[in-house]
Amino acid sequence: MAETVCHDIKTPLARLKFINHMSKQETLAQSKGQIENNLNDIEANIYDYLRLAKNEYREQPLNITSTELLREVKALTEVFIEDKDRTIHLNIAEGIVINADIKLLARAITNLVSNALRFCQHNIWITASVEHKTLLLAVEDDGLGWDQTSSNDDIIPEHHQIGLAVVRRVTEQHDGQMAISKSVYGGAKVALHLPIVMSQ
Repeated sequence: MAETVCHDIKTPLARLKFINHMSKQETLAQSKGQIENNLNDIEANIYDYLRLAKNEYREQPLNITSTELLREVKALTEVFIEDKDRTIHLNIAEGIVINADIKLLARAITNLVSNALRFCQHNIWITASVEHKTLLLAVEDDGLGWDQTSSNDDIIPEHHQIGLAVVRRVTEQHDGQMAISKSVYGGAKVALHLPIVMSQ
C-alpha cells in the first residue's frame, strides 16, 4: 500500500517538476492550469487513500449530476499531458451523457489511467460504448499485464490492489460491476459496467 500511495503522489510531483522546468513567460497561463490540475490530483489521491483506510467509500452519499462523458475524460487525461513517452488513446463517442457522482467516477478513471501509465510500454486505450443504457468503460495498456482473468482481489497483482479497490468501491456505489482481464494489446484491461447512461 505504501508503495502504491508513494507512486500515485510521485507521478504528479514529477509532472510538476517538468512543468516548472519548461515554463516560459509566454506559457505561464497554460503552466498555471497544469500545475493546478496536478495539485488537485495529489490532494484527491491523499483524501482517497484516507477514506479507503477508514472504509468510508460505501458510507458517502452520492452527489449525482449529469455530464458529457468525452468532455470529462478529456479533462481528466490533461493532467497526464507531460508524459511524453506514453500516449493515451481515446475511443469515446461524442454525446454520451451520464448521470453519476462525477467526482467519484473521475477518481476511479484517474486511478485506472495511473495504473495503466505505470505499467504500459508506450500506449493506453480508454474506450466507452453504450449497451441497453449501460456504459461499458474500459482502460487497457500494452504492458505485461497479468495472467489470470478474474475480479477476485486475492489474485490481482499486489501493486494494482489499492487503486483497484478504490475503483471497485466507486463502481459498486453506482450499482455497477468491475471486471479485469488480459488486454488484446498484451497488457491489463479493466472494464466497468455502469448503469449511468441517461435516456436520449
